[in-house]
Amino acid sequence: MPAEVLHHAKHEYDNHCVRNYRITGFINFFAIVFTLSSITLRAKWKIHTKMEDPIWPEAEITSLVSE
Repeated sequence: MPAEVLHHAKHEYDNHCVRNYRITGFINFFAIVFTLSSITLRAKWKIHTKMEDPIWPEAEITSLVSE
């Protein structure tokens, strides 16, 4: 096999590897961003629902139960 052909083949292989690496890098980046944003959103939502959770007085609860 001539040296030029071999060099060309290696060059093509390197380009292909770089392209694949870039694509997987993008996918990983988006996956990480999505995961982090979903975790923070869930945490915010939990805090939000905890804050909005009505703390009912005892009398109101007993009247609801007796009805």
